Amino acid sequence: MTLLQSLAEKWMLITTPYTAPEAQAGRFRAHQLNACLRLAPWVLLANTLNSGFVLWLFLTRANTTISAYLPVAWMLLVLLTSALGLQRWRLMRRGEVRNTASLRTLSKFTRNAAISSALWALFFAGTYPHMDPMGQKITIAIAVGMICAGGFVFSSIPRAALSYVLIMALGFDIGLLRDGVSQESVSLSILLVGYVTLVISTIFSMAQNMGARLLAETESARQAELVGLLLNDFENNTSDWLWELNAHAELEHVSVRMAEVLGRSKESLLGVHMHALFKDLLVRPSPDEEDALDKLRACLEDARAFKRLDVPVYLAGELQWWSLTGKPLFGEAGTLVGWRGVGSDVTRARQDSDAMNRLANFDSLTGLANRHQFQQRLSALVGSPCTLLLLDLDNFKAANDQYGHAT
Repeated sequence: MTLLQSLAEKWMLITTPYTAPEAQAGRFRAHQLNACLRLAPWVLLANTLNSGFVLWLFLTRANTTISAYLPVAWMLLVLLTSALGLQRWRLMRRGEVRNTASLRTLSKFTRNAAISSALWALFFAGTYPHMDPMGQKITIAIAVGMICAGGFVFSSIPRAALSYVLIMALGFDIGLLRDGVSQESVSLSILLVGYVTLVISTIFSMAQNMGARLLAETESARQAELVGLLLNDFENNTSDWLWELNAHAELEHVSVRMAEVLGRSKESLLGVHMHALFKDLLVRPSPDEEDALDKLRACLEDARAFKRLDVPVYLAGELQWWSLTGKPLFGEAGTLVGWRGVGSDVTRARQDSDAMNRLANFDSLTGLANRHQFQQRLSALVGSPCTLLLLDLDNFKAANDQYGHAT
């Protein structure tokens, strides 16, 4: 590897504000390019106005025998480069925004920035020594302003920004030295070096911030895509469903699965209050069923999270039980902005639980409370006045043994 190749690789490494595989790097480069192009009209306008102003300044304040044709030709070249930049901006405005960009594209953009800067550098180097004191002061102000503006505008593409700033600063420094080695010119040259150093450090800082933002946005998009895939897989491969409410506890997002189990369209469910939806699905609710809905209403009103809250629904003439889990969502100011949650059909589990409860507390033959329930109720009455009435059937054991339980 030659020294030139080594320096070129180091230059590429230093001026690339991110480390990413080529698939992502192409998108990142497009973001860098588009960020510069968005500011193109203002840059081109400033370029045109400044070129006209410095041309007038040279023609009115320069003390030289240089033909006026050369500055005019220089201005035409500046206007030509501005026109080419404006054409690329117009393509972007028409919707031809790049989604990806190659290293060659960035190199071309860097080359164009360097050419534009070189034109100004030649002008400063050639005309500054011939200006009168006032013209020199105005030229210094214009050069400093363009160095700063160029560094800011091209900061998303560090190599373009560095090329622009360094070339223009070099041209201006040559103009200072051509004016004669004096205390004033040396002082201005030292100040220019310090100023350019500050601008370059700002370029690197802004570029690093942009690179970090691009990486963060890519990771966030990847996570969002992963979550979306997981949610789709969840809805397609489980019996559970997702729901989302707004701040007024009205359905804002209804999953396909939820609409299917309710037998209604998604559109008809949007905007329906969650508590009202389940209340309308009840037919002559029992105290236990009303109590379950009251718990749901209380959680929604108090913005409290709930987990595995069973609510009753009547669908197709049958009582079903759904288990709901929900979490309130709060904004930056701490205000409620909505709810997100999941629901599942627990009817079978509820029926099994009720069956186990009946077996544990009721006699399977008569349907009456059994000894276990009798003891529980009696224990609850310990210490309280009560009356116990005992009924007995004489000779029942003999009849039972003779005719069997069924009879």
